[in-house]
Amino acid sequence: MKETTMKNQRNLIWLLIIAALSISIFFIIGCKKQGLLSPIPPDFLHVEGKKVIDENGNEIFLRGFNTGGFKFVSYKDLSKTNTLEEIDNFNDQNYKHYMTEDDIRDMKSMGANVLRAHSYFKFWTLETELYKYDDGFIKTMDDFIDMAYRNGVYVIIVLTNAAESTGEIKAGKLNRELYGGDILWSDEDFQQRVISAWGYLAKHYADNPGVAGYDIINEPCPPTKEIFHSFYSQIINEIRKVDRNHIIILSGSMGPDAEILLWGGEYEDNNIMLQVHVYADASKRGYYDPSQYHSRKELEEKLKLLLSYDEVKNRPIFVGEFSALWNSGDKGLQWTRDVINLMNQHGIHWTYFPYKNVYVTKRGLYVAKDWWLRGTTKQQRKNLEITKQLRERLLTSNFDTFPKLRQIIEDGFRNKGHPETQQTQ
Repeated sequence: MKETTMKNQRNLIWLLIIAALSISIFFIIGCKKQGLLSPIPPDFLHVEGKKVIDENGNEIFLRGFNTGGFKFVSYKDLSKTNTLEEIDNFNDQNYKHYMTEDDIRDMKSMGANVLRAHSYFKFWTLETELYKYDDGFIKTMDDFIDMAYRNGVYVIIVLTNAAESTGEIKAGKLNRELYGGDILWSDEDFQQRVISAWGYLAKHYADNPGVAGYDIINEPCPPTKEIFHSFYSQIINEIRKVDRNHIIILSGSMGPDAEILLWGGEYEDNNIMLQVHVYADASKRGYYDPSQYHSRKELEEKLKLLLSYDEVKNRPIFVGEFSALWNSGDKGLQWTRDVINLMNQHGIHWTYFPYKNVYVTKRGLYVAKDWWLRGTTKQQRKNLEITKQLRERLLTSNFDTFPKLRQIIEDGFRNKGHPETQQTQ
């Protein structure tokens, strides 16, 4: 009798173990279907008035970095010579060297809690054919978001290569039909492709709490306020058909009439954050030259103007990109420090641009030493060949950094954004 009882107890224990494992497996499979790989309890962020809060009602101040521009190879470029699987594998390996878990942990150790995935979600790469999308590309992005989230860093998805009016596009050096630019505002078919792409992304990431929000278009230059508002309204409607969890981030106009067009007007959706970009360059592009920077008062006056717009009065503000060139010296560092302090003082969310820079221009926390890291070379993109030795050079340990800048950014992360904690100048 005693032996039978012990046997039944052992059987019961095994049944409980099997049941627990089954539940875990089903949970993990369910997470994978939702675009989330790590079994972390959901904690979606959302907007409440001018605040961003978590599901427990705690106010969250988003402070972090942009990833920086690095090139994905597109199936549209190489479909005649390579399979989609080959291209996906090439991109996956390069990106997992370019942004590693050590990088995410480095950001987190400084105090960052968000990463704006600039140049990761490229419309040109996402869309393989009209209204068809690259699942392999999305798998690489899923891995990236999962890696960030399990280390305590949210990711903002930003769609690039869809609306930037870059110098290359204006000069006819890029195919406007393929890369977007001004045609987004004049070509209804192209516009519908971009709207559809957001519907695809929103459906895939609807249940993924590792995504802080959807940054709709990077640096738009719309021709009129009416066209701008119509486009954003269609995007919002498309996303909300499948996803009511995530914040939608609307970028202000970057064109010459930016102060008139602003964000295109008012929108009924409450879960929206408004974005601007702020740069200080000693360049020929018309940006503010930090060598002429005199005082924090100048910046504060511009900030007060920004905060005075009607659109901003009941929405949180996000400075998605800001930085000064390294060669702007002490003035550039002072400008950066003052910008961060003022943003924190006024409860503005921000992401420094970028964490890592593969281009020649010395901007960002880490800058590539080698000129070829401006992206894969033309020959490499053509043949999909890159050696392990070259990939190793994509690691951040091979980049130059700027310790004084790092300290300023880290000090900014540690500040919680309350006015009473700010130093007055």
